[in-house]
Amino acid sequence: METVTLYGEEIILDKELYIFLDMAAITEAEIDKFEPRDQIWVTVLDTEAAIDKGINKILTTCTHFLSAKYMEKGYNIIVLKGQQRISMADLLLNNPEGREIRPAHNWEKMLYAGCFDIDISF
Repeated sequence: METVTLYGEEIILDKELYIFLDMAAITEAEIDKFEPRDQIWVTVLDTEAAIDKGINKILTTCTHFLSAKYMEKGYNIIVLKGQQRISMADLLLNNPEGREIRPAHNWEKMLYAGCFDIDISF
């Protein structure tokens, strides 16, 4: 388990929230790590309900959940596109050469602006 500091508080990341940006990432993930029958939440309401239930591993297609708000709930947020993968915990802890990433930033907007090391062209 990883820990990060958000807003001056140590947070234990004991759950995972995977955000898929394309079908290739879903296919790749099923081969590598997930069971083919793992639930993939495709709407904001369903994903929010899964978070509220405290499900340990959430798979979603909603980039809305790329936020420190959900990391505060103990989720390490991982964004996948094809074979590309970024972990927000890694970026918060080990980002010496990249842009500064803070919990108060709009991570979803930063993703679409190309601030992370992941190809966002569709």
